Amino acid sequence: MATPSPREITAPQLCPASTETGRPPGWILWLFGVDLLLGALFVADWAAGGPSSQLHAWLDIETEQTVATWYSSIQLFAVAVLLGAFAWGMQARGERDRWLLLPPALFLFLSADEVIEVHEYVGYKLFSQEQRAGSAFDYVGIWGFVLGPIFLAVVGWIGWHGRRHLRGLPRVRRRYILGLLLFAGGAAFVDEAANFVQVGGAAHALQVLVEEVAEMAGVTFILWATWDLLAGTGLAPRFDAAAAPAPRQMPRPAGRAALAPRPRLAAPAPDRQANL
Repeated sequence: MATPSPREITAPQLCPASTETGRPPGWILWLFGVDLLLGALFVADWAAGGPSSQLHAWLDIETEQTVATWYSSIQLFAVAVLLGAFAWGMQARGERDRWLLLPPALFLFLSADEVIEVHEYVGYKLFSQEQRAGSAFDYVGIWGFVLGPIFLAVVGWIGWHGRRHLRGLPRVRRRYILGLLLFAGGAAFVDEAANFVQVGGAAHALQVLVEEVAEMAGVTFILWATWDLLAGTGLAPRFDAAAAPAPRQMPRPAGRAALAPRPRLAAPAPDRQANL
């Protein structure tokens, strides 16, 4: 029996390459439902005037450290994990492109940023509260106009460098583009619209709803695209018994000794005279 090579032992268990699917998986549909539900709960809380301060603190999707914040952070982390699995799977196939490490690193940073608020810190450094006072950008500053294009440029450069991995997967490509535009458009550009509406009014609530739901839905589209990228390249994990690797069997020595079972030693007969 031939001894498997280290690559055969360490390579991931790959499912056969599948084509893109036009319909999202059931769990993706659930995530889209959660995106809309969080937006609807925000509208209901705003329309009721925030009757519960604790409930308002959880449902206010405009502020940080809420249910929506942690939900988005988990989604972005899931994208980073799947992109990391894609990078590992491609390297197991012999791919040695270090570009593959950039997408998971980017989304891991975005996941952390949802909680630690690096973009907020940079925004105040770019345009301090004193500079905002009395200006047209007194509410959220100008960070979206600065960091938004930078983010899209970085993502565009990464996508252009790795475009060969998306050949033959036009739906995946379109979902990535749509998801990134929704995510960046909501987080950066729609956020800037808050500078030009009355804070606390109906227009402000609509602006927050569009911004945050677009951001969450954008991440869901990116997650869907990444899942289909794994499926389209034959790297999607399988959760059935067929995906489990077969146990390795140790080779048996050749010859008659391998065929004949070892004789078992009989137990010694009891000494009857010892009992007399």
